Amino acid sequence: MGRIVYFSLPAHGHINPTLAVIRELVRREQQVVYYSTEQFRQFIRDTGAQFRPSSTEFCMPEQGPGPFAQVSTTLETLLGFSRAILDHHLEQVRMLRPTHIMYDSFTPWGDLLRKSCGSPPWPPSPAFWSTAISMRTMGPIRGRSPDRTP
Repeated sequence: MGRIVYFSLPAHGHINPTLAVIRELVRREQQVVYYSTEQFRQFIRDTGAQFRPSSTEFCMPEQGPGPFAQVSTTLETLLGFSRAILDHHLEQVRMLRPTHIMYDSFTPWGDLLRKSCGSPPWPPSPAFWSTAISMRTMGPIRGRSPDRTP
């Protein structure tokens, strides 16, 4: 049995697509510890994964893009999130002795944690996993309306 630690950007468009995958990993008897913010606690627990709260320094805007509206502020925000995660969770994650660390492609701290824990490479999971249904609903990426985001 593996012990997987998962990190994602705490936003519906990043977490919701992961829930079915996490549920399947748990069904296959993998132990999954998922770090996120309190607003996602129940969604994550419903998969069978163990929820762990992220640092309280990890704050996302309640509406709108907030600091993610510009590249410069996006980079500053992700670096701040990385510092908070590494400062508050590196030792916790090391103590879990994960066999794998999975992470969203929008979480630069994921690979840093993976390397610090000696976990084997695992490609970052995309924030949005496409399915036949989602492609019919949303259409192709090219030419989509800017107000429709995954």
